Amino acid sequence: MEEQKKERMNRLDYWVTPGVVVKVKHKTLANGKYYNEKGVVQEVEARYVAHVKMLTSGDLLKIDQEMLETVLPALGGRVRIVNGAYR
Repeated sequence: MEEQKKERMNRLDYWVTPGVVVKVKHKTLANGKYYNEKGVVQEVEARYVAHVKMLTSGDLLKIDQEMLETVLPALGGRVRIVNGAYR
């Protein structure tokens, strides 16, 4: 019961944090130019909007978190918990 309470208290509707590697999952952003491209969150604006620097092109984009998903790190890579009890 303690774990469930801790989980409920720390579950938030925003998860974007600086330093997290994300993937763009919005097909219509720039006519699909950035679809499935990876980037690193540089800055967070108003909890839901991230400034993402794309890894391949170096472009800096301002994207809502709904258009992004987190990327799992390679084996042995560092993991960051972005939501839940251990955030």
